[in-house]
Amino acid sequence: MFSKSFLLDHRALALRWANGDDGLSEILTTHGNFLSNRNPMELLDQASIWNHTIRSGSHMKPDPSCLNQQNYGFFQTAESRDVNCVWIFNRFFTSRAVGMNKTELRFENGSTISVHASKSFIDQQRKRLHRADKPICQLNYILPGSKEFNYHYYSIEHQ
Repeated sequence: MFSKSFLLDHRALALRWANGDDGLSEILTTHGNFLSNRNPMELLDQASIWNHTIRSGSHMKPDPSCLNQQNYGFFQTAESRDVNCVWIFNRFFTSRAVGMNKTELRFENGSTISVHASKSFIDQQRKRLHRADKPICQLNYILPGSKEFNYHYYSIEHQ
């Protein structure tokens, strides 16, 4: 599905550069895959979630970033200008090595994505992301800053 104005939200699982002429980026969500005519950095900027130290640096930083407004974390698998870069958001997934420096990720809804990164790198970044997730990267859907609401919503969403 192609969307000119699709923005990232709490349903995003992963974001990557699109293959082909249909769009600049592909967004894997809990509701399917979407193409956008914006590049991944523009989508991240528009969602106010980009950590500028990663974008302005010449090398990828290994630490996961946290989305500023929604407090929703993510990590990237390569330098942002690399066409093989995939931004993975803090959703539950399992990883399986499928080759040298290639890993397949399977999300809760059954969606899969192959990334150009080793399984050990993915697992290490996932641990860092979920460690950072506890105090500051909670999903704030409607009432930002309300721990009671987040706890209640999270428990309903994952029952």
